[in-house]
Amino acid sequence: MTVLSFASELYRRELGEGAAVSATTKNRLTAAWYSDDPYSISPFHAFDPDSFFVYSAFYDSLGHIDIVGKVAPSLATHWEQSSPTCWDLELRRDVRFSDGSIFNANDVVATFAGHFTPTPSIMGRSMLAPIQCISKLDDYRVRVETKHPDPMLMRRLSMMPIVPHRVLSTTGRDSLIDTPIGTGAYRLESWEKGKGLLLSRNPEHWADRASIDEIHLPILRRTLWLDYLRDGKIDVALNLDSQDLEELEGSGIQVLNQAAALARWFMLRYRGPLADSRVRQALNCAVHSPLILDVVNRGFGAAQRSV
Repeated sequence: MTVLSFASELYRRELGEGAAVSATTKNRLTAAWYSDDPYSISPFHAFDPDSFFVYSAFYDSLGHIDIVGKVAPSLATHWEQSSPTCWDLELRRDVRFSDGSIFNANDVVATFAGHFTPTPSIMGRSMLAPIQCISKLDDYRVRVETKHPDPMLMRRLSMMPIVPHRVLSTTGRDSLIDTPIGTGAYRLESWEKGKGLLLSRNPEHWADRASIDEIHLPILRRTLWLDYLRDGKIDVALNLDSQDLEELEGSGIQVLNQAAALARWFMLRYRGPLADSRVRQALNCAVHSPLILDVVNRGFGAAQRSV
């Protein structure tokens, strides 16, 4: 979930559908997410969850994963598959980057190329690797060709934040390490290393959905989150574990949760006994997933079908 989606959903649930905030009232949300600084706020230099969480507020991708986990339009308004390995995307018009430049197909093409030049980025080596190329059809249409049929394509593109082609062709992708330039719903006001980040709402964002004027993301030791919640020093804490939820029972603090896939996986060498699929299936059957869920996660969640 992005900064924008959690902030908007939290505020909607707090005030109710259709609630309005006076234009003269500045509202601020303080959220515990970080116990240390994010590795980077540049999509070319990091693809870990903590980095993605914050830079997805500064940038939009072609699509986004909505609150129920489906791909929804963002900078692309429509897409269709013209062949097993070819997709054509219509792009949103009248969108501006935070530096004032107008978004168009050149930015999509340049962003994809930027993940492979001068060297492949982390995202280029992983999430974007199945994409063969992205080409411009006209100012507001692009074609995406994949190396093989890829039903996950739009989810991949939903994790590729778009940056201005002008920046990539002049100052290069490294110039975005400390200065994000995107079309996102929020802008970076400040980042004091070791203390926190302050984000301000982009009043010109095309979606006009952000309901929080400022989001403060303090760097706060994980062991302090619950005490800070009880004392009113923070408004929300994200990604709490099951032990925290039990501790909050009866505290009067509202707890919201939503099912999400969480996997722990093992790399197995298909050699020796493990070359036999029956052995691997037996290992899977030997893991008592419901029991682990009950003991470790205190019954929160549902067991998946395999390890």
